Amino acid sequence: MPSILLLTNDFGPRAGGIETFIIGLLERMPKGEVIVYTSKQIGSESFDQKWLENFGVKVIRDSSKILLPTPRVIRAVRRVIKQSQIEKIWFGAAAPLAISARFLRVGNVKKIVALSHGHEVWWSKVFPFNFAMKEISRSVDVLTFLGDYTGSVMEKHFKDKAKLVKIAPGIDINHFKPERDPSKVNALRSELKIGSEPLILSVGRLVHRKGQDRLITAMPKILAKRPDAKLLFIGQGPRKAKLDSLVANMA
Repeated sequence: MPSILLLTNDFGPRAGGIETFIIGLLERMPKGEVIVYTSKQIGSESFDQKWLENFGVKVIRDSSKILLPTPRVIRAVRRVIKQSQIEKIWFGAAAPLAISARFLRVGNVKKIVALSHGHEVWWSKVFPFNFAMKEISRSVDVLTFLGDYTGSVMEKHFKDKAKLVKIAPGIDINHFKPERDPSKVNALRSELKIGSEPLILSVGRLVHRKGQDRLITAMPKILAKRPDAKLLFIGQGPRKAKLDSLVANMA
């Protein structure tokens, strides 16, 4: 019988950083321990079926494309909690869904945990969203944070600092592993025209908030001091065309 309910907007088949983080944690849960309540996505049927078959995770899709802490969603989640005798609630991202935390302490629920990522830092700073973070801080039992900076920004909303727990995302060591074959390493360096010169490496999705554009615009100043420096991006994303255009305009 599942004891954990994961409530999140950030679940596949759509790919993203938060999705990857959540899935990495979910894959390591005991089989059959988690129910996922998430938003509707096109083409999710086969994705959800694989989670059920491989991990015993039942996925419940809400009728909306974006989950918000509305009365309708809260009522629907409360029904799942009572029907499945849920004991723990896990918010994939604290903002905004964890605003509903106090209304989900029903039935057998004993613990509520919310993960924070980057956008909760913004919520913590900006009026009136900072009031939402204060509500979350009062209502959850644990809020996780990724790094010392994000933790330091959010802790001002917490009277009980013990609620804050650092959980940094892990790495799939079967996928991300150093190449041991020198010939393959040299072949890749040759293909990318990388020698022994200084190399700035950016690995991640090409999206607006990652700041790859700032690296590109900073290159003239870097090259003025280190003419042999190179900048290499590894990743894909919706900003690729914009970044390509920025590089072309600076050439």
